[in-house]
Amino acid sequence: MKTFVRLTPFKDHINIEDAALLSHKAELEQYKMTPRGMLQIYLNQEIPASLFQTVFQKTLMGE
Repeated sequence: MKTFVRLTPFKDHINIEDAALLSHKAELEQYKMTPRGMLQIYLNQEIPASLFQTVFQKTLMGE
């Protein structure tokens, strides 16, 4: 299985696809999740950097 983090930029937001995001859904409830499980962060929203560090490490390092 390939592991990846995908960032898809749009004019007013960015979509983030990461398999480990769904396991942290409760911590991300102030953000919108697409039906495909992608996290949407709009330009006016704060980026949860410490949570992303944990999630991306789980995905990319196989933890």
